[in-house]
Amino acid sequence: MDAAEGANSPEKELNHGSLLVLYGTETGHSQEIAEEISDCAERLRIPICLEQMNDVSLNVLLQSSLAVFVTSTTGQGDMPNNATAFWKSLLRKKLPPKCLEQLHFTIFGLGDSSYPKFNWAARKLQKRLLQLGAIEVYPAGEGDEKHDNGIDSIYLPWLQGLKTHLSKQFPLPSGISPLPDDELLPPKYPIGIAKMDLAQEQPLCADDARWVANLEKHAASSHIHHPKSTKQEDDDRDLRRNDIYGLGQLARSDMDAFERLTIDGRKQLDADNVLKDPPSSYDLNPLTGDVEGDGDDGLPPNHLLPIPGTYEVRLLSNDRVTPSTHWQDVRLLTLEKYVSEDEDENERAEFYAGDTITLFPKNFPADVEKIIQLMDWEEVADSPVLRMDSPEEPLWPRDMYPLQGSSLRQILLNNLDFNAIPSRTFLKQLRRHTNDEREKERLMELTQEANTQEFYDYTSRPRRTILEVLEDFPGVKVPMSYALETFPVIRGREFSIANCSHTARDEGSGNILIEVLVALVEYKTIIRKPRQGLCSRYIKTLKAGTPLVIGFNRGHPPASGLTASKRPLIAIATGTGIAPIRSLIQQRGFENSRPNLMTMLFYGCRNKDADFHFKDEWSEVPRLRVIPAFSRDPVGKDEVEFQERFAQQTKSMVGVTVTNGVPEPVGPLKTPWIRSYDYDRGKMYVQHQIRRHASDICQLIKAGLGAGYPPIIMICGNAGRMPVSVRLALEDALVIGGLAPNSEEAKKQLQVMGIWMETW
Repeated sequence: MDAAEGANSPEKELNHGSLLVLYGTETGHSQEIAEEISDCAERLRIPICLEQMNDVSLNVLLQSSLAVFVTSTTGQGDMPNNATAFWKSLLRKKLPPKCLEQLHFTIFGLGDSSYPKFNWAARKLQKRLLQLGAIEVYPAGEGDEKHDNGIDSIYLPWLQGLKTHLSKQFPLPSGISPLPDDELLPPKYPIGIAKMDLAQEQPLCADDARWVANLEKHAASSHIHHPKSTKQEDDDRDLRRNDIYGLGQLARSDMDAFERLTIDGRKQLDADNVLKDPPSSYDLNPLTGDVEGDGDDGLPPNHLLPIPGTYEVRLLSNDRVTPSTHWQDVRLLTLEKYVSEDEDENERAEFYAGDTITLFPKNFPADVEKIIQLMDWEEVADSPVLRMDSPEEPLWPRDMYPLQGSSLRQILLNNLDFNAIPSRTFLKQLRRHTNDEREKERLMELTQEANTQEFYDYTSRPRRTILEVLEDFPGVKVPMSYALETFPVIRGREFSIANCSHTARDEGSGNILIEVLVALVEYKTIIRKPRQGLCSRYIKTLKAGTPLVIGFNRGHPPASGLTASKRPLIAIATGTGIAPIRSLIQQRGFENSRPNLMTMLFYGCRNKDADFHFKDEWSEVPRLRVIPAFSRDPVGKDEVEFQERFAQQTKSMVGVTVTNGVPEPVGPLKTPWIRSYDYDRGKMYVQHQIRRHASDICQLIKAGLGAGYPPIIMICGNAGRMPVSVRLALEDALVIGGLAPNSEEAKKQLQVMGIWMETW
């Protein structure tokens, strides 16, 4: 995509090089940064191309003057899914050592220092590019979510330096200046409404004329006014699956005969396409953009979006598994995927421990109506949308898959996310769409590098949404032609699968059952305003029987198979982090019903009677020992004595300062022994239980190593300080249990054993 040209910028003078910006992302953050880099380059009048890594070959890579890579790290130090193919192409053994010597590049990585393989994807990409002869012309940047101001603390200074470097590498001809930051560039995805010429209305076709002549006759069998009951729909589905007329076999053996076949006076080739209502009954509803009669309850529509690589499933149940009095609403969703005998192994969508599904949430009609009014889109909201520069073949933003013939209202319902926290790039866009000078000044203040804390206080800290920002700036009116580049695309949300496909078959139908454990995001902000995540709100309203499309994501699973099932398992989970561990436990039970070595499960939650998930089934698992840690239940006497004993060791061995008999606070990274005691004192967490059962852990590890089976260690749950505290506790456990003489040696041993981590 070339930068816009000003009146004083002839194309000949500006074709002085090109910039390639490539990103790999799971959550969309890397893409946002890549888009901001692209916008900066565009305003420097540099020809640019913005792509995800998987869409670029090495030949294309070599054609650019400079490549900027932006990537996050996922899994166990792995590349994001949309960068794995590109990464594999770099790892080919047949590549000559200096095949990329013409490439100039730089990298920015996004990471979280609570993970042991911090920014691993960016680091290994940088190393491989250098091995192949590429030249790093600007220092790499490493953003850290755990920094005081998050990624921005490193990213913003890095971006300013990059802009300076780009200005030098791509100098503008004399007399030509960069485009001002507030100048509106041509839209990237210019959309408009499809105008219909009503003056040249065509006569009714034969089918429509028959409907007009027989309206009363067809009324009794109307789909719209007399819909089938759920039982009738299920019966029809069973008839199709069971194929009682042998239609499937006939179609496979003799297609000509199948096309001639009639049952009940109807050709079976067209049986599913027979409409029982006049065409007007299927017109779009002006309020919801949905079929009449659907969406009247104010809920998102049930239309299945045409998202590539997804599967159609049915929601069997949506059960709350925590008491209504509990502060958090946790749901166990059971999904059913129909499996036919004709499907190959890939279509069957079997899954394993560590795999996830992606759910695609939608917006609510009332919110859509609100944004339509704020933007003054009432007159265009319900007309079909066309891409104005290519009306024959619409081109949408990446990962946006609207329904065919969508109106703007339907796109807002299904595809654009205005409940997200606004990015800095979004606020910059708003500044270009308001004529109110006070609003322009305020938006400029919020997006300046020097005001990072103010930007955080306005957006992330109160979790302010895009919709609320638009209410704060009523002068902002985004033209319809800029909507697709201004508002982010709704991204699917990933959830760990909580069961194993080997044991997840419905006995009656043979269909695959998928279970996911979801903690709904509901809270109050610092300004006491209630908040619900977009996906949480959507999930909460889903009813049994709802059709959905989901994606299956192959994870980076812990070791599995018969041999792996013989290895001891030490699993640590908190909250809904139990999901992938439960999946692995089920899988190990399927592969080896009589394990020789024990599984130790340390499970942290708040209350025994509120969120001790799957507690009733643990006793049925052979050689499984569950050691719970209930952080809000009263701590038992023996547990208090254990904690106080280690508190004394903390003071005597570490030299903790004591004031009035109370140790001064110590952080989990500052002390070499009982390093997480003080900040969680008085409560029972999994790290306490790990230290308390250090001898048992070490005995299990020794037994496994003695039999030739090293342990599998898993940590799953919240990505706050839990992973750090648990790793430190495991190091302490190896020292306490006598497997390591000190913490440094314990750390090395854990690195050799490996820790499979899944946190969010």
